[in-house]
Amino acid sequence: RSSAEALALAELPPVWVPDSSAAECVICDAVFAYLKRRHHCRNCGAAICDACSPARWPLWALPTSYTADTRFRDRVRVCLSCDDDAKNFQEAVLAGDANQAEAIYNRSGNVNLRTPFPYHEDRACPVHLASQSGSIELLQWLIVTKHCPTISRTVRGDTALSFAAACMHVDAMSWLVRVGASTVRDISDRELLLGALHAALDAHQLDPDLERRILAVNHAAEA
Repeated sequence: RSSAEALALAELPPVWVPDSSAAECVICDAVFAYLKRRHHCRNCGAAICDACSPARWPLWALPTSYTADTRFRDRVRVCLSCDDDAKNFQEAVLAGDANQAEAIYNRSGNVNLRTPFPYHEDRACPVHLASQSGSIELLQWLIVTKHCPTISRTVRGDTALSFAAACMHVDAMSWLVRVGASTVRDISDRELLLGALHAALDAHQLDPDLERRILAVNHAAEA
């Protein structure tokens, strides 16, 4: 599958289950009635009751096509199933467990790979936390197989390379630079930039502008 096809699939809104086809909650099987209202999960489109959809995700945790009609809200309803999958997927990515992360993704069918995790305060995406874990296998699955973008930044401005550098995962840093997923320009912090230099040297892909940037960072730090 090409990157364009992967993007189109990721932006495809969930199928909204018609009210006429949903007589009961898909999670607890409770029959919808006057006192048991029917709701829909904004992440998967399933019909659920209020008790089975306590989570409210921020809009930035979902593809924009999922929330096109919610411009006056800042949070939307999500079912327990999608919420649990998102939490478990985040834990697997943080642990660098590529097999578990892929298993959750394949089983769920509703895990978002291109948007920030709903419970990460810095709005980190899967590629960011995969870089933090240092798992090259996980990075390969996300970036090469699933065509996840690597240019995304958190609200703090951090990139995938920044996360790898902060944990001194030199192999992950080297891999990101080698495949062109990141460059040393992605890092502004002095120490992280020096760490990225080692990764670039290891990958034999020196940035011609690197020396000038390092001198500028050193000069600013000494000023």
